[in-house]
Amino acid sequence: MIVEILLYYYYIVALLLVSVLWVYSSLSLLQLEGYNYYKMLKSKCSNFRYVALYVVGLIDTILVVIYLDYIDVFLSLCLLLIRAIIYILYLSNNMRRYKLVFTKRIIRFLSFYFVLFLLSVILIFALVDILIVADLFALVLYFNLILFSLSFVLALPIEKIIGRYFLRKAKGVLGSNKNLFKIGITGSFGKTTVKEILYAILKEQYNVVATPKSYNTPYGISMTINRKIDNATEVFVCEMGAKNVGEIKELCELVGVDCGIVTAVGEQHTETFGSIKNIYTTKKELADYLHNKFCVFNLMNRYTSAMYSEYVGHRVGSFVLIKRAHKNDIRKVKKFVRTVLIKNAKVYKILFEFPKAYNYYAKSLKVTECGSNFDVYFGMEKLGNITTTLLGLHNVLNVIMAVAISFEMGIDFYKIKKGVESVSKIEARLEKFVTKKGAVVINNGYNSNINSAKSSLAVLKLFSGKTKVVITPGIIETQDDFSFNREFAKIVGRIADEVIIVKDKNKNALISGLSDVCFDMSRVYFAKSFSDARGVIDMAGSDYVFLIENDLPENYK
Repeated sequence: MIVEILLYYYYIVALLLVSVLWVYSSLSLLQLEGYNYYKMLKSKCSNFRYVALYVVGLIDTILVVIYLDYIDVFLSLCLLLIRAIIYILYLSNNMRRYKLVFTKRIIRFLSFYFVLFLLSVILIFALVDILIVADLFALVLYFNLILFSLSFVLALPIEKIIGRYFLRKAKGVLGSNKNLFKIGITGSFGKTTVKEILYAILKEQYNVVATPKSYNTPYGISMTINRKIDNATEVFVCEMGAKNVGEIKELCELVGVDCGIVTAVGEQHTETFGSIKNIYTTKKELADYLHNKFCVFNLMNRYTSAMYSEYVGHRVGSFVLIKRAHKNDIRKVKKFVRTVLIKNAKVYKILFEFPKAYNYYAKSLKVTECGSNFDVYFGMEKLGNITTTLLGLHNVLNVIMAVAISFEMGIDFYKIKKGVESVSKIEARLEKFVTKKGAVVINNGYNSNINSAKSSLAVLKLFSGKTKVVITPGIIETQDDFSFNREFAKIVGRIADEVIIVKDKNKNALISGLSDVCFDMSRVYFAKSFSDARGVIDMAGSDYVFLIENDLPENYK
């Protein structure tokens, strides 16, 4: 009898430990999914190890409730041990890479959960015979999902009330600072990089506040406003993200933007938005709000170029003039047109020079594995030369967009140049570093789109004399992930010497694309996680260069 009681106590302690681990992992995943309960549940249910955990747990519960003798309790303890091992495997990557941040919101949620859990235990002790308390206590722990869900439902209205309070407070802060100049930045990609470059330039002349990292939601933006903006702040740079149509408009109304930048519209996130038309409509909400005000557009993206054409107000475009292989032939054609076909100088200017008028662009571009050097022009006037350590052609375009809005705000070119050159790297956006053994690593983990992938692979191509390795799980959230990843793999296959495919999500599409360009499949390797791939990087010497292209969240297999 004593042995059985001890086993029961051990059983309860073990269940409590597993319960704590379950709540921790569920909360960290909920936080990772932006507090979207449906996505959190979907991620859990799609994970085989999580399902296996609950199957073993269900068998365990049935055995303990039905049988009370020593042998069955021992068997139940063995099942609990198996369940713990499965659970540790399930949690290992999640807890290592996505640690739970104990925000006030998480603490409020845990308070609700603890109260519900405590009430359940008290109810059991009050109504049930002490001999089967351990069995029913076990049932309470197995119903963690129900308690977790109830906690979420109870906390939701309070979170909405708190959210509205912070939004009203943020509007009050902005309303009291009448001289504050507010800049909105949106786009499918590039907005964080443009924001960081623009912030570096503006702080050379103004007292400026920018939203940190990827704080681009109503609550993230209002938190930045409430904590950082005061009467001394002159400029607020606000990154604006969205997952649904109408959300950019909501952010514009919250901030009351005075000017803006639309970086690009891409076909990633079509899984969330439903179609490229919805993405276009959503990003255009910034331009629509800025009607008759100043807005910068990327003219190298067909969607934002269309926005530029439709825009009514003070607009400027940004682009990069890429040196053509047959530049002398182009000059001959222009000379022929000017001297023979169109002798009228005004007509010639309309055809050849008007597209550059009132727009900012980079010319005389030199891109290397260490960065870029280029001349900056406004119309036909050269403003100066800039050197940046940011890698890739698309980062030159990001610089030009930031320069355009800075110059329009009256900042002289010397300060613009100084600000741009102070930005040495941007986290996980073509971020370059060298390992202890000398291998070069280019981390493009945050840029999950085909456009930046082309640019980053062009950077990889610049590293001559090194073995080029691409580490990628592919691209996600497109309208057709298979087709996009197949095309992406074709580009990879033409440049890379070796490829490491991480996870199974896009494995077949990537293999198909590599096969299409006759890539040596013996040089294609597979990794279950980025931890395995990082082990390869740590072992490599100075004759290797690695490109990490995209980094899937842990909830993707």
